[in-house]
Amino acid sequence: MKKLASILACLLLCPAVSPAQAPVVLPTVGGKDDAAAGDTAARMSNLRAKTLEIAGGLIGEDFHVRDGFLFEPSSAASSKLLAVNLVAGNRYWFCAATDENITPKLTVYDPSGKPLEADIRSAPGQAAVGVTAGATGRYFVEVQGTGEQLPEFCLLYLFQ
Repeated sequence: MKKLASILACLLLCPAVSPAQAPVVLPTVGGKDDAAAGDTAARMSNLRAKTLEIAGGLIGEDFHVRDGFLFEPSSAASSKLLAVNLVAGNRYWFCAATDENITPKLTVYDPSGKPLEADIRSAPGQAAVGVTAGATGRYFVEVQGTGEQLPEFCLLYLFQ
């Protein structure tokens, strides 16, 4: 029931990401400490490379990578819920990587909040989930860590 309430709240509050848009969230970099900014850029680059590593095999299966990446810093929350607009009949893969050996868990929910049947692939620090949209509409992707905290992660999605 708690997940359904979170999904409903996200439905009302989260901006949707259209399939024609890339989910891009870039952290604010710069300011007082250039070393910290360089460290952030290096972590982002590393996470992006790990995410592309797990997505690489899918590209050979005729999937197309969206142009952007979502980068999320670590959080005291144990999960992050994202809203995406998917098109009926299209096949999608959501891929995530963490900088730690914590393998993220990805779950995709349909517009009514029910988890979709999914193909799952994972490796230490990486996960991918493949789904087919049954109807056009707003779906939800949940990224979960293990334990109490969600480590920083990078997410991308592919479509076919």
